[in-house]
Amino acid sequence: MQRTSSSRALLFTILMMFICANGMTGAGTNADPYMVSTYSDLKQVGVGSYTLSATYRLANDIDASPSRTEDSLDGVPHGFSPIGPSSFKGAFHGGGHVIHHLYIYCLDCTDVGLFAQLIFGVVDSLGLEDISVTGSTAVGGLVGTNEDGKVRASYSSGYVNGLNDVGGLVGYNWSGEIYSSFSSVAVIGDSVSSNVGGLVGLNDLYGEVHGSYSTGSVKTGFGSTYVGGLIGQNGYGSIDSSYSISSVTVGAKSRQVGGFVGVNKDSVNQCNSTGFITTGSQSTYVGGLVGFNQGKINRSYSLSHLNGQEFIGGLVGKNDGLIYAGYSKGFVKGDSASDYIGGITGQNAGTIQKSYSSDSVEGGASSNYLGGLIGWNGGKVSDDYSIGVITSGRSSKYLGGFMGGNVNSVRSCYSTSSVVVDSSSLYVGGFVGFNDTYAVIDSSHWDMQASGVSIDGSQSTAIGETTAMMKKQETFVGWNFDSTWIMIADSRPLLRVFNDTATNATSIISHLVPAKASVSYARGFLNFRNLQGHVDLFNIHGKNVYSFIAENSGTITISLFPGVYILRSKKIAETFVVGAW
Repeated sequence: MQRTSSSRALLFTILMMFICANGMTGAGTNADPYMVSTYSDLKQVGVGSYTLSATYRLANDIDASPSRTEDSLDGVPHGFSPIGPSSFKGAFHGGGHVIHHLYIYCLDCTDVGLFAQLIFGVVDSLGLEDISVTGSTAVGGLVGTNEDGKVRASYSSGYVNGLNDVGGLVGYNWSGEIYSSFSSVAVIGDSVSSNVGGLVGLNDLYGEVHGSYSTGSVKTGFGSTYVGGLIGQNGYGSIDSSYSISSVTVGAKSRQVGGFVGVNKDSVNQCNSTGFITTGSQSTYVGGLVGFNQGKINRSYSLSHLNGQEFIGGLVGKNDGLIYAGYSKGFVKGDSASDYIGGITGQNAGTIQKSYSSDSVEGGASSNYLGGLIGWNGGKVSDDYSIGVITSGRSSKYLGGFMGGNVNSVRSCYSTSSVVVDSSSLYVGGFVGFNDTYAVIDSSHWDMQASGVSIDGSQSTAIGETTAMMKKQETFVGWNFDSTWIMIADSRPLLRVFNDTATNATSIISHLVPAKASVSYARGFLNFRNLQGHVDLFNIHGKNVYSFIAENSGTITISLFPGVYILRSKKIAETFVVGAW
């Protein structure tokens, strides 16, 4: 028996030597892919007979740590050479396996990542852990440029550094698809960097990002533009059912910075951000979700804390597009001599519908245009409310519980925001600080007791009410209580888009948790799977309504009112809805 075992061991050794000497097994087809078993195999993808249009599959996890010492020039290791560098058009199936410790260093290079360019190709079920990737433009942990390619169920962790179009997973997504993927990377952009994001640097020309998220950090230097927790710039692409809990830090004089996206020119749907945003002096267009919105934001929210100099908003720094059913619950702080600060947006030149803010909005000394929902409104606003706190520094101007200034139209809105101002402040109102001669405020109200302000800005037609009257439906003449608003149990009006009369309706899950974890709620039972440790459940106003210790899977009996809830543990942030969304 011992001789037989020794013979088998010898045969196995000879076989492995043969495989290593003769390359990967397989034929490179979908039915019989090339099997990538070693780091040496990985370096052969796209070389010689192993074409860039073939099909590959990881046979096991791969240790790429040799890349940290190879290909040295002038004593500096340049590491792994990205697959390509021309376009990869084949398929690379990770099979749930991981490539560890990949190192790429090429300061002046474009299209830097495990794959330089993915064009009409596919990468799926692949993990990259403890990577270090450095390049110049189109730099991503997994893919430098994704053009019409597909990235699915893949992730990255480690470090990515570049100048322009830099993302934790993909640098530049051009008409490509990124589905069910995430990044936990520390993304670093240099000074005057552009398009830097936790997951993707630039998403453009019908690029799609769906069901994906980032949990790392994003940091750039002086004068950077288009910086976001998930995506730096969404230019004519779509983002759906995704989120970011990444922290975002930018240097002085940076512009268009968001907890989720720096600038949005197309569509953001059912997304959220909860990370902290820290900006250097004189930074502008800073938003908890989006720095500058020129597209559509639908059913999305922010719980971020942020600061800035001009155009600062809890949800959007400046809005030139559409915000529908959005909300913010965080902390918005303007620096000294800051302008245009609001709970939803600092300045609105677009449309805001069925949205609300419970932010704490604070302006520094000599700040102008502060509002619970909007700093300065030049667009159309309807069916919205603010319930936060507005605090001004000394010598500030144009402060209102709902908005600081208005030059356009506001209809069917209200504010219960507390307005706390320095005695040296001017143009202070319970609803609006300043209302232009030709501006319209129609059927709108503020709570004089809650705000602490019994007067409104000049030429305002908003109506001051007692707290008791704010809880009576008959106060709100002309409001649509059939399909837009609802009164629930001694409350002020609430928006139906966030609330429903059925108290135990089945929840709609946003599918934003990491792989294998899940949570759902139906008829009084909160069900969870693959969760560990301390878990907190928050309502839409940020109040902790329940806490428990999870041990893998289980069910908790709990009665939840209709609305949006956020379940958070150490590693996840899951959003779900009770009632109609």
